[in-house]
Amino acid sequence: MITTNDDRLAQNLRLWRNHGLKTREEVEFFAANSRLDTFDAAIANYTLSFVDKLLEKRKKTLFYMTSFLKNLNRMFICQTGS
Repeated sequence: MITTNDDRLAQNLRLWRNHGLKTREEVEFFAANSRLDTFDAAIANYTLSFVDKLLEKRKKTLFYMTSFLKNLNRMFICQTGS
């Protein structure tokens, strides 16, 4: 149970509880009800323990590939926001 005195937050939470449905005919947004079995939850929990290291490795790979591809002719590399 969640309690709040913020009407906007309360309405948003009701929508999430109902998977984005305002009424049977009116949809505010689409959401999913997905659950993990015990094994998948254990794997996800383990993976979360080192997600920062995974992201750092991906950033280094991105930097390496971008700098490598930058030198090729006829190749346009989009700049990332970070």
